[in-house]
Amino acid sequence: MLSLHHPMEVRWNDLLASPLHKLRLHAALGDFGTAAEAILEMKAKGPHYLPAWSEESFRESIEQLWPLIEAEDRAGTAALLHRWEEEFIIRNGLESIYERTPFPLEEEPGSA
Repeated sequence: MLSLHHPMEVRWNDLLASPLHKLRLHAALGDFGTAAEAILEMKAKGPHYLPAWSEESFRESIEQLWPLIEAEDRAGTAALLHRWEEEFIIRNGLESIYERTPFPLEEEPGSA
């Protein structure tokens, strides 16, 4: 998605610039520095910065993901992101086309 050139690229880039999406994307990439910047931006804006994220997504990110990133817990971060991914798959009925793959942070040397 980051390297796809398409007429919708401007819209996708705007979505990826949202602190919530930036946080989760960079956590999955293993870029905890950028993820930390995103969480600080989220905290500064607060949970009512809608429609970019729901209050539940905000709370989950602050309470569950942030402590893992802060501790640089790569295995814990990957496990949480996989859990969220699987919940999304089930919620949207995508099980028949879903194939679990590792996040980049799991593939880097010394990870997990």
